[in-house]
Amino acid sequence: MNDRLFKNKLMGRFIGFWFETTDTIRLDTFRMCLGISILLYMGFRWQYADEWLTREGFHISAQNLPFLSMKVPLLPLLFLPIFGAFFFASILALIVGWQTRWAIWSVWGCLLYVTCADQLAAFSPNKILLAVLFILGFAPFGTYWSVSKGQPQRQPVWPVRVFQITMIVHFFMAGWAKVVFGEWMTNPLVLWTQMHGTYRTHFAGFLLNLLSPKVWTFMQINALLVELLSPFLFISKKLRWLGFLWMGSLLIMIALTMKHLIYFMLIIASFFVLFVEEDALHRFRKSINVFSVKRAFEKPER
Repeated sequence: MNDRLFKNKLMGRFIGFWFETTDTIRLDTFRMCLGISILLYMGFRWQYADEWLTREGFHISAQNLPFLSMKVPLLPLLFLPIFGAFFFASILALIVGWQTRWAIWSVWGCLLYVTCADQLAAFSPNKILLAVLFILGFAPFGTYWSVSKGQPQRQPVWPVRVFQITMIVHFFMAGWAKVVFGEWMTNPLVLWTQMHGTYRTHFAGFLLNLLSPKVWTFMQINALLVELLSPFLFISKKLRWLGFLWMGSLLIMIALTMKHLIYFMLIIASFFVLFVEEDALHRFRKSINVFSVKRAFEKPER
């Protein structure tokens, strides 16, 4: 009898963890932050759009790279502004929450195309964004950043859980790979050596001249610890503030010292809002006036 009660209680917790309802504001805020990070990332990459989306650039043939099977036709140069206008309009619609589901799939389709057009230049941000947008495209949506009849809108919690677990697994596996496949446990100067690579920024060069190798060893241990401890830091509500500060400082350091990785760090940082308490997000929403853009697309109430 006790075993049956225990199993029923455990099953109830499992079902509640994945399928209970939650305030829409978490997923909504994540959608906005993710859209802004996509806008900044693709805005930077668009400076070279003619090189990786048209025949004006250098493209290795499929015969020389047979493992890149998803080849797509390249755009005519005259069509590039039209594609860009549609792509960035879709991203803006995603940010403001206008025709949200259509906007998500439009951004996903455009991102899939630009990823396949030049797969050698498509790094981790493209692949992560494609997976996240695909899941987000099936997520049930409530009313974004609004309150109906004085009560917050509700939606199933499973998309939030999927993205929360994704972030935790991403951080933990990054640390695990450093331990199992790297030299971070045996070589105290791995981080110091990496800072001398081609991704080094001017700020990284300044730090290399300023800080001794022992300081870089300390930062190496710090980075490894926060990644390995990320499941405890973000699952525990009591430790979550420490996770925000500790992991946030690591992301800022990477963005400042590794060239162009700031856009990847912004994408990863978007996941942080999924762990912020709903009351805090509502207080933030009330403290700023972000409704004017959304209301422009809404029909006035009668």
